[in-house]
Amino acid sequence: MQVKTPIASKVPYPITLHDHTRIDNYFWLRQKENPDVVAYIEAENAHTEQTLAHLAPLRESLYTEIMSHVKQTDNSVPYLRDGYYYYTRTHEGKSYRTYCRKKGSLDAPETVILDVNLLAEGQKQYIVSQVRVNCADILGYAVDLTGGRLNTIYFKNLQTNELLPDVIENVSEYCFADNAQTVYYTTYDDSLRPYRVYAHHLGTPIANDVLLYEDLDERFWVGIERSMSKQYIYIVSGSKITSETHYLPANLTHPTPNDLKLFQARIQGLEYLVFDTAQQFFVLTNHQAQNFRLMKTNAEATQIEHWTEYMTHRSDVLLEDLLLFDQYMVLQERSEGLLHFRVLALDGSADYQIPFRDPIYDLRVAENFDSHTHTFRYQYNSLTTPLTVYEIDLSTQKQTLLKQQEVPGGFDSAIMYPSGIGQLPPMALGFLFRWYATKFCRIAPKPFVVVWLWLVWHEHRPLF
Repeated sequence: MQVKTPIASKVPYPITLHDHTRIDNYFWLRQKENPDVVAYIEAENAHTEQTLAHLAPLRESLYTEIMSHVKQTDNSVPYLRDGYYYYTRTHEGKSYRTYCRKKGSLDAPETVILDVNLLAEGQKQYIVSQVRVNCADILGYAVDLTGGRLNTIYFKNLQTNELLPDVIENVSEYCFADNAQTVYYTTYDDSLRPYRVYAHHLGTPIANDVLLYEDLDERFWVGIERSMSKQYIYIVSGSKITSETHYLPANLTHPTPNDLKLFQARIQGLEYLVFDTAQQFFVLTNHQAQNFRLMKTNAEATQIEHWTEYMTHRSDVLLEDLLLFDQYMVLQERSEGLLHFRVLALDGSADYQIPFRDPIYDLRVAENFDSHTHTFRYQYNSLTTPLTVYEIDLSTQKQTLLKQQEVPGGFDSAIMYPSGIGQLPPMALGFLFRWYATKFCRIAPKPFVVVWLWLVWHEHRPLF
């Protein structure tokens, strides 16, 4: 039986904004729990299934082809943090990761600290993020059951393997203080804008949590993080073109709003990010610098008039971010569309770029949690190189390949040819030859060509 094409009903709904009223005939579709909305969505799904039913074999074939090149049972690269090696495992046929660790050595027995597949049983989806362990061996993790970024934070005692009664809802993100009890977290307003920061003391009612900060300006989103040095908690309010940072010591057990310090009051158009080491701050800012520059100040004078230039502005290089260690900093710079890692020794003894062999590639900072180390870990991949994790000794520049993602069926090389229009890098063409027969090609198998279009543009990422 042919399913009738569903047509959504028109229900006029006036919306007034800026002294102007418009009519939205489909506003009612926002009501996710409305039975009429559910019925309409189900009708849309049924119509889609019937209309595309003849493509089911092709969908299955494409899915099988894609999955044949994915290593489903695998481990991530372990990283050392506070005496434990942490890593995740994936399993063939299962949808979620298992979080594990080993104490002191990779040869030690494995302990599963969080099996998301077990937690997800009976759920349509179970998105786990922000998996962290504090200094008292308390595991925290965020759970989103809808995909709407509304997280619930749970805590687990890894010594007893028991869940704590503390459950925090409506959370955007959280972080542990540098002590055994305190947790900082942000909550949403009605428009899903993170705007409040609370402090929670584990073992106490959520209703007693202390409101540390609230941003009522609807242009600004609020985020929190503990600095890599573990000295400070940063509260950052950011809009598209303006930011502002408050901070407080990370070791406070019962913080109050009076403990917050304002680094630099917001100025329209001024963006800045703060990084700390010892008793000094580095400031990544667009102050009189369209492509951002790096400045420096001390803990006693953090206002903009006290900032001194550490790295000058460059018109052809965008300074995007940095990672600050005790003796080195790793700058993330973008030039000619490509990201580069530049290493500076804080004593001035070294200044170099980490070299990469491919003309076009993708880079990401990997797990780097210890500011006292002189090693830096990053991820690298390109059209000719599967996802690869490297670690570089910042003092000797020696690089170690920790893992390269295995691609079942092989990873074919790409032939890259830059276009002659405009400046590099315009695009790359990768030719992937395989013998492939489908119902559209019944005479004989033919090689086909996959063309990748790699577009890279200069764009500073938003704060959040």
